[in-house]
Amino acid sequence: MGESRTTLIMPALEERFRSAWDSCRVLLFSAPCGFGKTVTAAALLRGRSACALDAASADFSPGSIPARCRTVLVDDLQLLREPERQQALCALIRARGDLHFVLLGRTRKPGWLIPFDLSGMMCTFTAEDLFFDQETTRRMLESRGAEVNPAELTAVFRDLKGYPLGLELLSRQLLRGRRYGPAELTAAKRELFAYYDEAILYAVDGERLFYTLSTYESKPANETPEAHKKYIDVQFLISGRELVGVAPLSAVEKEVRADPEGDIWFYQGAVNRLLLTEKRFLVLFPQDAHAPCIAAGRPARCRKCVVKVMVCDNPAGR
Repeated sequence: MGESRTTLIMPALEERFRSAWDSCRVLLFSAPCGFGKTVTAAALLRGRSACALDAASADFSPGSIPARCRTVLVDDLQLLREPERQQALCALIRARGDLHFVLLGRTRKPGWLIPFDLSGMMCTFTAEDLFFDQETTRRMLESRGAEVNPAELTAVFRDLKGYPLGLELLSRQLLRGRRYGPAELTAAKRELFAYYDEAILYAVDGERLFYTLSTYESKPANETPEAHKKYIDVQFLISGRELVGVAPLSAVEKEVRADPEGDIWFYQGAVNRLLLTEKRFLVLFPQDAHAPCIAAGRPARCRKCVVKVMVCDNPAGR
């Protein structure tokens, strides 16, 4: 098994990668963030002549490949949204039969890659391939200087399921001389949520247009509607259902808290509730106060996308 301070690979994954290398020219790593796709691919490609192309900006022309490059690595495949550039990458793969292509993305297998899958040219590695088993979990914690006894190891593996980023964050807690327990797990989860809050933000046009994804439990009530001055919100649920309280900003003028740097102001006042489901979306302008995440019945798990569209880059000057 290959391992270092920052990278640890399970023998089963290493063996499957070698086998796929011999039988396929396209190797796709498709898993959410936190599974170590980038560092894992770098470790697996060590010793091979590889070059990297930027999914967000590369034109994928034959001339973009250096002469000595034998493997093309394309990271952040989810940023490759334009159909013309998707087809340009497909054309490059077909034209350069002498090269391997290693593709890394956060989304499920893109539909435009399916022809390579059906033809047997592509092998896909998913999150299931990147989860650590219990022995690899032990070795990972040990490589970070965190010691756990057998009972603690069993509990860690039960709680984090071998999720690489979760284990990385937990190891920092255990380095502080603590033994594993509920407090350490909670601290690691808080760091994990903070990471997602920062990482799961997708820029489409810098600060002018971007979107965020979040997963949460709806709550019985939300007594402090919010509003924004710089951005329009376009909110829709990927899964779940919730109530969103809405009201004209002029009707909820009692400000209770403000975070101008985060472009959010909180108020108190009466709102009317709208039902948000997977089949509806909600557009909220700066003059619209809104209280999201209210349970439609019992609190339930929801996954939401919020698209932020800048309408004023200097709200203080309005």
